[in-house]
Amino acid sequence: MPTDLLLIAALITAGLGLWIRRSAIKRQWELAPTIATISASSAAYLTSPHSSAHLGPILYKIFGRWNVEDLFGHTLILVWCSIMVYMFLVRFGDSEAVSCIYTLWVIQPLTILYPIILYSFCMAPETRMWVLNFDDINAGGEVVNIGPPGGWLITYWMLILGLSLYLCLCALRVLTKLRTTDASHGRAINAYIAAVTFYVMAIVFMALHIVTTLKLDTLAQASLYMCVMSWAVAAALSWVLRSGRLGQSDREWSRELDDNLS
Repeated sequence: MPTDLLLIAALITAGLGLWIRRSAIKRQWELAPTIATISASSAAYLTSPHSSAHLGPILYKIFGRWNVEDLFGHTLILVWCSIMVYMFLVRFGDSEAVSCIYTLWVIQPLTILYPIILYSFCMAPETRMWVLNFDDINAGGEVVNIGPPGGWLITYWMLILGLSLYLCLCALRVLTKLRTTDASHGRAINAYIAAVTFYVMAIVFMALHIVTTLKLDTLAQASLYMCVMSWAVAAALSWVLRSGRLGQSDREWSRELDDNLS
């Protein structure tokens, strides 16, 4: 299927992006894009049909509940959204102001809403998250139709999608400001904007899939995979622009960065 190929492409792109950023992992101020890339690519796989079919039964034996892989994937999406807001905010430099804004924008909403998300997941029927028919559930590895989704399932999805959209809009707000103040990294910033925009599209497609009769979950998957690819490219490009020439060895890169920052 095309979405399977997109998933493979997204994971390969993320792997290549992490390889390009392999020297950055030694530097504390460059950890955020690397962790965000790992979170986004892991979330893309965990929320995929392949994960539900192959990883789902294994997690069921551990937790006694289906679709735990989807909960993990959605949690990693929130982690990715939280990290990207932070990594864009710190570009402005004022650590005290950044901490206050991050607490207000990210920490407080997550602290309030994530426990409700967990409770909604536990109370909802064990529903496969990426399906052609939203009324289908994964019951022992077989798809069974349960009729219209219940209130807890709708609550779970609306909280996940709403919170993700809110964090993406926060990130876009900061990125728009950065594009006018940091012209030297304009290409990387534009790539980050593209990645966030793709995920906003995934949110819109999935929301319409849930509340209407339109079958848009495949487009939601495709948009998520495009988001991961764009993010990996943006993170790699950002590191290349920050570190300088590609032809130098990792040790020379590190020494040059230390000299510039000291």
